[in-house]
Amino acid sequence: MTRILIKAHYDYPRRCELVRLMWELALADGEHHHLEEHRIRQLAELLHVSHGDFIRAKLQAQEAAT
Repeated sequence: MTRILIKAHYDYPRRCELVRLMWELALADGEHHHLEEHRIRQLAELLHVSHGDFIRAKLQAQEAAT
């Protein structure tokens, strides 16, 4: 249900920003957890965020964390 609401009210750039924010949250503890990456990947797919934008969001979050 939430996925439908997000897709209805968020345009594509905003959904990409949401994925980036999920990455920032996952990286906030300074550790990389494979389960967090898996979950973010699943959510990005449900939001129809391309794999390239998923990776771009991850790299941006990693850069911001350093």
